[in-house]
Amino acid sequence: MTGTASTRVSTGTLLVLAAVILPRPAIGQQNVTLTFDWPADMHAQVEYTATRSRTVRGQSQQMEMQGTYDIDTEAVEDGLRVSFSNLEVDIKDVPGADTPQGRLQEFMAKAGARIPDYVVDESGNILRVEGLDELRANLEAALAEISAPLPEQTRRSLQAMIRQTLTRERLEAGVRQNWNRDVGNWNGTTLEVGQSYEKVLTSKSPMLGNLDVPMKLVFELRDRRRCHEAAADDSCVELEMRSSVDSQAVSKAFERHLRSLGGQATTPTLGDMSIDQRVVLLTEPDTLVPHSMQTRRTTSMTFSVNGVGQTTEQREEMTVFYRYRR
Repeated sequence: MTGTASTRVSTGTLLVLAAVILPRPAIGQQNVTLTFDWPADMHAQVEYTATRSRTVRGQSQQMEMQGTYDIDTEAVEDGLRVSFSNLEVDIKDVPGADTPQGRLQEFMAKAGARIPDYVVDESGNILRVEGLDELRANLEAALAEISAPLPEQTRRSLQAMIRQTLTRERLEAGVRQNWNRDVGNWNGTTLEVGQSYEKVLTSKSPMLGNLDVPMKLVFELRDRRRCHEAAADDSCVELEMRSSVDSQAVSKAFERHLRSLGGQATTPTLGDMSIDQRVVLLTEPDTLVPHSMQTRRTTSMTFSVNGVGQTTEQREEMTVFYRYRR
């Protein structure tokens, strides 16, 4: 059975509700309303593991990353500041670790692990992301050091390409997308245990010049569970979210983006593309304070350059655990 959740969409989110047309389910005893209410002066120690595998022309590469960091919250005049500190990252199995290409892969992986601070209001909307200019400056300094051994022309081209990847807009978009995955998309929603709900959203893609890309979202409250092994009762809920993008819409958006850049004869032509993600979140329903999360994302793309076809597939998996001192 499929229904429509009662949802308040964050005004700061990059996901804009496009269409919700299915009938609302009947309210029963198993309904749970999810509400953002993170306390001030909360401290969390976070541990995570992540793997990324990429297959191109039948050749596969895999990289594994483990890390820890701290989350702290602090009441400020207009909301709650969420701060991140003490990041430690260990990357294993970097392909060509001793080569410039391998060091650059490691740099990009570590860059993606850095999280800037942000402020949210009492409704769970991100008001602003802080420290982006400082973060970009630190990343560019690290990039300059890593790329120093490369030939000058290669170094300049590479630095220009990565600076495009690490723009302020893309870094901020990543922060907002992760917040919405963990909190924003759930906040204010009433779900019935075991019921599937569906929404159609549009997502602004920084990689495609902030063009809108349609996304189908299916989510479910799977069950009540203990928040951790030592918990006395089932005070947490296990949530599942599955998302996929419209392949044809992505292809058209990609073509429009290339035209806006003035594409040349060597510009790649995108064929089939699919992006599928699954998130399982264990969280407190009355606060949306997370205790664990598992994500799996698969991206498959077929494109051609000068008539030569190529298929790439990338799989990313991550497991996160949170421990609190309140």
